[in-house]
Amino acid sequence: MVFLKVLGRLGRAGLSAALFPMCVPQMASATFFSQLQGINASDNSSNYNILFSGTSSHTMQVTNVAVNGNIGVAGTGNLSFSGPGTINGSISFAASSIGQYASTNVANIGPSSVSYGVSNLSVDLTDLTSLSATLAGRSGTTLSINGTQTVAANTGALDSSGNFLFNVGSNFSESNGQVLTINGTGLSSNQTVVFNLNANTTLGGSVTLINLNSDQVVFNVTGGKSVTLSTNTSGYPSVEWQGIILDTGGAISVSNSNFAGRLYGGGANDMPIVTNSNLSAPSVMSATPEPSSALLVVAGMFAASRWRQRAKPI
Repeated sequence: MVFLKVLGRLGRAGLSAALFPMCVPQMASATFFSQLQGINASDNSSNYNILFSGTSSHTMQVTNVAVNGNIGVAGTGNLSFSGPGTINGSISFAASSIGQYASTNVANIGPSSVSYGVSNLSVDLTDLTSLSATLAGRSGTTLSINGTQTVAANTGALDSSGNFLFNVGSNFSESNGQVLTINGTGLSSNQTVVFNLNANTTLGGSVTLINLNSDQVVFNVTGGKSVTLSTNTSGYPSVEWQGIILDTGGAISVSNSNFAGRLYGGGANDMPIVTNSNLSAPSVMSATPEPSSALLVVAGMFAASRWRQRAKPI
């Protein structure tokens, strides 16, 4: 109650400062997907949980996993669905041949549909490649990620699109049981946090997001380097990785992992998604504020109401 009384005496200027102590600079900002549509207005990447490059008839292998979302296979790529496994979504191929798809286990569940000749898939990959290069070429805050740590998103370098950029390079190391927490307090729902990496990278441990959803966090791997997602669901069944993994020029593989986000790319390589993995399309619901932030907002609203009452003429 003492805290509320103090806020009630602050007046408008003081109240504003109390309510918004962590606001970041506001400029024209665009979501990850609206930036793609800025490259190509017809970009449909947001329709897919997984979008595989499919270059040179390479194959996505979906084995003993659950995929909750749509899959797109660009180029002349193939998809082999063995298991048993589950695909709760559709599969779309850029190629026109029904020979691109094989389901080899009678216990498989899904997909809901299989489509061929979806030409926009290869265009979407071109858009993603262009945006990946653009993000990698912009200045970012130098950051090393090593073990359990928290990153304040608004300490990244703010670019003209409203992205907060971090240059991680090869300085990434997360192992089983370690937690990377990304705090987006102060960011708008249109802003994105980008981690640029340019080395072969294993994404281990888990990611926790505060005031962000998975579509606001991008792990952008460039230089033809590979990325492996392995969170060890056997030893840590309740943990998950979150975000968009973008690697259009290098190999992507997933094993023994829980993942809430999107996989885009794979280059001229196969894409194995195997062994007790669960992949889900991200929720884009508004993130829940930290409890302390929510309390501050409620307190501020109460104080504002009291201030207005006192300002009324008697």
